[in-house]
Amino acid sequence: MDIDEFLQDAVESNPSTNTHELARECGVSEDTVSRHLLYMGKVKKISRLVPHELIFHQSAKRLEICKNLLKYPPGMIFYQKIVSCDEKWVYWHWLDRGQNAFPVAARGLLKKKIHALRFWNFEGVIHHEFVADGCSMNSEIYCEQLERLYAKLSERYPALINRKGVLFQQDKARPHTSCKTKEGLREIHGFELLPHPPYSPDLTTMAHFLQGNKIIILRMFKLWSKSSATAISKNGIEQLASRWLMVVDNIGLYFEH
Repeated sequence: MDIDEFLQDAVESNPSTNTHELARECGVSEDTVSRHLLYMGKVKKISRLVPHELIFHQSAKRLEICKNLLKYPPGMIFYQKIVSCDEKWVYWHWLDRGQNAFPVAARGLLKKKIHALRFWNFEGVIHHEFVADGCSMNSEIYCEQLERLYAKLSERYPALINRKGVLFQQDKARPHTSCKTKEGLREIHGFELLPHPPYSPDLTTMAHFLQGNKIIILRMFKLWSKSSATAISKNGIEQLASRWLMVVDNIGLYFEH
């Protein structure tokens, strides 16, 4: 087998291999491997990362729910009713000044982390909380947070509450879908749960990444609470309908942003 045949078989069987491994297996230099791959028309392309490897019934469920969501009348009256929940585990380390933080796998460290949670609408952050270090989010804690959110909404948007006009959006995390939480949401006056497809972090109102210690994160939340963030929040919510349409156009599969 000549080198071109070997390289053809190698990259077809393992497309993520690299020139160093191929050169070692062929017994030639990396430059030689690179030249042959270029001559063969092979180029290295970066894969698009997706949140989950969807199976048929998962993509079908995304398609079905997004079709139903598109039946809501579009426009600012609809968007002003939406209240969204964002949350994130934030990991921290004690480091020297100027030293970069270490990357941490999503299911990695169990200590030195903060659970940051934010409820927001088209005007910015309505309410935010931090769960105590090392504590796991559960249905009881989440229901208590929902009660505090309701108090803030009643204070800032009494007309929306009185008209039972809040469209509440949350993902499918276990504390959000438990029997206790479902019962708690039914008891909250003025809330309607906006359907959210499973395995769909791409359909949340905004991808919001938090970095730094608790003080820095708190400052970020306060910034989001100011009027300067209204345009960003408004745009994030207005993009929902276009994202639902992208899911429909992609037959329930993930789409490129």
